[in-house]
Amino acid sequence: MLRIRTSLLAAAVLLSLDCTHANAQAMPSSLAAFYASQGFDQTKVQRRFGNHLYLRTWINGKSANLVIDNSAPTTVIHRECADTYGLSLSATNQRVTNVWGVTPDVYSASKLRSLQIGRQMLTDIPVLVASEAAWLTPPDFLIVPKLIPRSKTRKISRYYHVEAVNGLLGADILKKTGAVIDCGHQMLYTNSQGGNSATSEKLAAFLAYRGFTRIPMQQTRDHQFEVQAAINGHPTRLLVDTGACFTFLGREAGATAHVFAAPLRLAYDLGYGHMEQINGGSAKDLSIGDFIVHYTDVTLANVSNQVLRPNIPEEANSGLLGIEVLSMNYAVIDFGNMTLYMRRPDRRF
Repeated sequence: MLRIRTSLLAAAVLLSLDCTHANAQAMPSSLAAFYASQGFDQTKVQRRFGNHLYLRTWINGKSANLVIDNSAPTTVIHRECADTYGLSLSATNQRVTNVWGVTPDVYSASKLRSLQIGRQMLTDIPVLVASEAAWLTPPDFLIVPKLIPRSKTRKISRYYHVEAVNGLLGADILKKTGAVIDCGHQMLYTNSQGGNSATSEKLAAFLAYRGFTRIPMQQTRDHQFEVQAAINGHPTRLLVDTGACFTFLGREAGATAHVFAAPLRLAYDLGYGHMEQINGGSAKDLSIGDFIVHYTDVTLANVSNQVLRPNIPEEANSGLLGIEVLSMNYAVIDFGNMTLYMRRPDRRF
């Protein structure tokens, strides 16, 4: 009887190993292979100074560089490029806002005859036109060591080449094309049919097999993507923002979570003689859904209430989850199915 039990146990173990091996063999070899098998188009994206991810594309038959920025609900073309692409502008009364608050700039409305994303050609795309956003321009470098209001500044672009961009690829196009961004490997996957739940579940299984944590995203009333989070154990929300080069926390939120600030020699020139200084800090534990990042750098700044929404309890947040934390933790963002995946950088893909 013992010999029979031993034989049955050995057979069960071998069968289990065979099944595990079969499952491993059935899995695609890479994320690119997975999306190729699902009929998605693949576009290589590049990394700009400031960690922004941008893609080379064609607007109305002319080349363009667009930063992937899901915080823009509508795709934005920079005003100085409007003539280049032959855009007709219509006035709006919508003021441009950014992480610092409402700006003096006002959006114009326009429409692109054509926009090529990879092999897909999109037509008659409504867009907004505005001046270049402050967060896409690298901050100024304060030359003198003591951070006083009279400190001299110098553009970081004097020391580094900063690739020019012509606008922002916004959430409207990302959702329409069922876009998935692989932040770590710098790839954009799109599908003319948009996202679907069957592909989403296959992606979840594929990434779970490779050690990724699945994090649901929600969309706020103003079309921002948010995740549940905790900073040093303090529950909060963060807005997922591929256009933010830093993970920005509001100063009050940082203090509440015991993230202590240290001055940086960096400041953003917001125009009209206003320099916005930013401070550095470190979060001992940053939880994004069930994913935890230990001892990560964050940036503390005077983030506007238009972003933080402190008076709307169901949408109040602590700031922006920026591209540097997303990229360093190999984030895969499935905009079609509102899901973020993250993996520790010390784990093999």
